[in-house]
Order: sequence, then structure tokens, then C-alpha cells
Amino acid sequence: LAILRTDAKIPPRARALAILEHDVFLLMSPVGKKIKTITDLRKKKIAVLADSDSSVALVRNILALADSPEAAARVQTAPPGATLDKLFASGFGAVVTVAPASRIVKDKSYEQYARRGGFTLNEIDSAKAIARKYPAVSEETVATGLLSASPAIPEEDIQTIGLEWLLVAQSNLSATNASDL
Repeated sequence: LAILRTDAKIPPRARALAILEHDVFLLMSPVGKKIKTITDLRKKKIAVLADSDSSVALVRNILALADSPEAAARVQTAPPGATLDKLFASGFGAVVTVAPASRIVKDKSYEQYARRGGFTLNEIDSAKAIARKYPAVSEETVATGLLSASPAIPEEDIQTIGLEWLLVAQSNLSATNASDL
């Protein structure tokens, strides 16, 4: 048994037994500076807040797939302990957070940022096309008010992309044992 993210190299002799969690990509920019398309990222410095370097590499790959190699070259890992305020103040035009949906729902820091001046949560306009080009990625929806209830962030449902965490076993595992798991 293994727990793997869909962007990991899943062995050909493996099969997924269950989806355990979703990682969601949040594309944020300073308040009032909306990012309408992925191509708007070409001239921006981009920070990635994530638990692993594989998420940073995935953001670069997605930008390259979206015909934005200039933006892929500007992607940097956010330093440990970095906050949205500090990242935007240091010149980053966009911050991508890659985090489990369950953690995002519980995280009250987004509501605190929103009350102090805020940020703009942007839709990934080509989420469906990215999901078709890169099979490890799925299209996700961030529901109204998920990050902050007051003020509501996002103000309306937005489309983004995400990954799934899978419980994986060998393909020769019997159906009875798989259902027991």
C-alpha cells in the first residue's frame, strides 16, 4: 500500500483504491490587481507556498503547458514562514498556494488577511484545458466564502485546478481485500 499524489509516478502494476484528499491551487494577487488569464503571469514574479518541492515543479510545468514559459522561469519557492503580506510587499505579483482542501477550510489566516487589506483570489481561466493536457491535474471549484466568510472570499465560485491523494495498492490485490481496506 502507498499514498501517492496523482502527479507522482504511479507504477503500472498499481491501482487506486480510494481518493483520500484533494490539493487545491489558489492563485492570489495583491488586492485590486486581478489576474484574468495565465498569460497575465508572464511578467510577474511568482511565489509558491507549498509543503514540497514537487508542487513548485508542478506549477512550473503547468505554466509551461499553458504556453507561459516566461512565467515558469519566474516561479520561486516561498521562504519558510512567509506570509501573503510579506510576499506581496517584497515584489511578488502572484502567490500560488498548493494545499489540501481540508487545511484551507480550517485556515483562518485568509480571513485575517482579508480584513487587513486583503488579496484577490483569481480564477485559473484555463483550468479545464490544463486538466486535459496534464492528466495528473483535475479541475476544481472553490466555493463562495470558502477562504473567508466575512468578507466573502471568493465572492463567487471560481474554477481552479488541483491534485488528488490516492490510496494505491498492487493491481493483483483481491477485490475482497481491497474492499476491506
